[in-house]
Amino acid sequence: MMMKKKQKYNILIVDDELESVGHVETTLAQIPYVEVKKESNLAKARSMLDNGGVDILFLDLMMPEADGFTFLGFLNDLPATVMCSGREIPGTTAFDNDVVDCISKLASIKRVQRAVDKAIKKFHEQEAEREYVKAVITLRRVRGNKRVEVNWQMIEHVSITADILTVYNMDKKKEQYYCTLLAFLEKVPSHEFLQIHRNAAVKISAIRSKRWKTLTLTSFAKVSIGGNYEKEVKKIVEQLEC
Repeated sequence: MMMKKKQKYNILIVDDELESVGHVETTLAQIPYVEVKKESNLAKARSMLDNGGVDILFLDLMMPEADGFTFLGFLNDLPATVMCSGREIPGTTAFDNDVVDCISKLASIKRVQRAVDKAIKKFHEQEAEREYVKAVITLRRVRGNKRVEVNWQMIEHVSITADILTVYNMDKKKEQYYCTLLAFLEKVPSHEFLQIHRNAAVKISAIRSKRWKTLTLTSFAKVSIGGNYEKEVKKIVEQLEC
């Protein structure tokens, strides 16, 4: 999945002696699509990173409280990280810690730019991975009787017969899983799917139109609305038409 580029990428510089990364900060200030903040207190820096809003981390290697690699181990979610140092950084250690790049604190603007661009690429890879994880649910497929990952964003509608859930995708393909309708609806975001019958549910964004007690979906599939669900379905369809 190709993520949309941001107008500004938020960079946090972490160093116990911020004057030592003054050259890096000045160099970053010349790049128009980044916003730079800095922090010398590791506890505050960790809080800022754990609270989100930091896209890229420029981190000092040698600090008295903890070296850069140790600091990364404290974080709940590892950002795209560029390690800065006045000395050589072991490549294998950087690789093992998933560091994007290692630069000198006196690196040229071209070298800093290259590190930023690599970090931006890493940032978007991480964002795509997060989006994928959010869109995936696990179901036990009837075919082969094995647990598989299913992207709920690709589901158009589902129906249930004797605890066998048939899933219909946007591309008109279908697959069967061992799952109740209630269990399925608990797995997917409640604002994305709507139960329209005691044995059927649809993805709300896949609704094209409603006529009488029938919904027409994106694939032009037609699904019946149960009497007990008609009021709620009508309400949702009216909201979509606004």
